[in-house]
Amino acid sequence: MSFLFKLRLSAGSHHREFCPVSFRIAADSPLLQGSDTTTLHMLGRDGEPVPLQCETAGGQLAIHWIVNRLPAGETAEYAVYAGESGSSHDQPEAEPIRLIEKEDRIDVAIGGSYFTSYVFDPALAKPYIGPVIGPYGASFTRLDSTRRSIRTTARCGWRSAT
Repeated sequence: MSFLFKLRLSAGSHHREFCPVSFRIAADSPLLQGSDTTTLHMLGRDGEPVPLQCETAGGQLAIHWIVNRLPAGETAEYAVYAGESGSSHDQPEAEPIRLIEKEDRIDVAIGGSYFTSYVFDPALAKPYIGPVIGPYGASFTRLDSTRRSIRTTARCGWRSAT
């Protein structure tokens, strides 16, 4: 793995949490040293790996990643490298996706943590997926799987005045 360059990110006057960030650079920039973009890696504070995505369009390379937490007024540095990130035995093996079948639903667990459920209860008009739990335990939906009540919505109709 060879070092290419460092990026310094400032939070500005706002607290940043789970904030998407993009950095663009000319695809033929000397900073990239002719590296294949599929081998780029990023390390954050304390050398921890930072998942990133790269895309090339219009002669530009865009590097995208998520800033987990950066308080207002602080800065963070990221180091970009090219080449293999290390041997596979250095990285923990990912836990598989598990499907847990129940009477009226299938629960989905990713990495040992609950992710969502596919609910096909015969008492419901249609099956649905939810709640959807994010990587840090927060729900991305308004569904609460602990309550079994079914909400109904009022329907409006048009009436013609005669």
